[in-house]
Amino acid sequence: MSTMTDWRADRRADRSADRAEDRADRKLAAEEARKDRASAEARKRRDRADRAARRADRLQAARTWFATEGDTAFTIAMILLSVAPAIASQVDALTGKTDGLSAVSLALMLELGAWSATVGGTRALRDGRPVTPYRAAMWGCAAVAAGINVAHNGGFTQWFALVMGAASLAGVAFWELRCVGRHGTSRRTRQQRADDRARRRHTRQRRRHHKPIWESAQRILSGAPHGSLTPDEAWALAWADVHGDLTPGRTGAMEVQRATNAKALREALNPRPKVLFPLPGQELTVLPLPELSVYRSASVDGPEAAVLEAGTPQVGDQIPEPSTTAPKAPSKRPPAGSVNGGRVGPGNPPRRRKGDTPRYSTAARVAASITARSVA
Repeated sequence: MSTMTDWRADRRADRSADRAEDRADRKLAAEEARKDRASAEARKRRDRADRAARRADRLQAARTWFATEGDTAFTIAMILLSVAPAIASQVDALTGKTDGLSAVSLALMLELGAWSATVGGTRALRDGRPVTPYRAAMWGCAAVAAGINVAHNGGFTQWFALVMGAASLAGVAFWELRCVGRHGTSRRTRQQRADDRARRRHTRQRRRHHKPIWESAQRILSGAPHGSLTPDEAWALAWADVHGDLTPGRTGAMEVQRATNAKALREALNPRPKVLFPLPGQELTVLPLPELSVYRSASVDGPEAAVLEAGTPQVGDQIPEPSTTAPKAPSKRPPAGSVNGGRVGPGNPPRRRKGDTPRYSTAARVAASITARSVA
């Protein structure tokens, strides 16, 4: 009996364990299903966000393209609408003059020639190259096509003829307007063109004003590897070869003149003290001197007036007058008019003796030499 009871209890326990495992399995499956649903929802949301972002990017790109290339789109559409009737009118006009194939070929030649020159001119304008040849070809082909359409449709007196002529010119005209509207990005700016003109003018002035240096610079450029030297670098080397190691634009004569002017300016602003008797290294300055007095041995009213009027030598003030230089009295005075003995008397004039007068001072000797040089 007890064995049966234990078996039943074990069976109940096994069933309970199985049910617990089933509940755990269902709970785990439910959790996994929930995670799968959440993951699928997140993936769907990401996909929707990606599609929305791509649509926004395409819309923004379309807006950007329209903002930058809208004029191109409308111009191309207008060109297609104007070219079709223009070519048809030209073919109709040329059919009576030649066969149909030749008429179509001539009409296409004019239109395609105009547009080939138009595209080439646009590229040249973008690259900064001359566009005059392209524009001449473009407007020439367009003018011939317009003339054929106007003549074929009744001339300038008929409005339809004017409309057909305008159809041949409208395409290239509006394309030119598009290029003019984009001159800020496709053409050189006004400042760039002004810089190019100034550079060419400067080059011409260099060639004209400094021909030897210009020739030397050209030889340096031609001898150096291509692109290794710029024109300004070659010019600096040529200037150094001709004028030495100076700044380009300066010559030796200019440097000497500038040094001379600077020295004169320094001396004018900072004068050095000047003395009459300079020391070694000082400058001699001639100061104004008063006139030396002329001393005469007789008065003007005396008997010697005639001699004084004819001119008498100047005598320094340190030489005493003859009347004050009385020699020793002779033991026996010679007769009047005698020249014997060399004594001063009525018949003997005064004679100079060595050391009879003191020497001139240094200032007097300098003044006398200056006076002698100025008179000479």
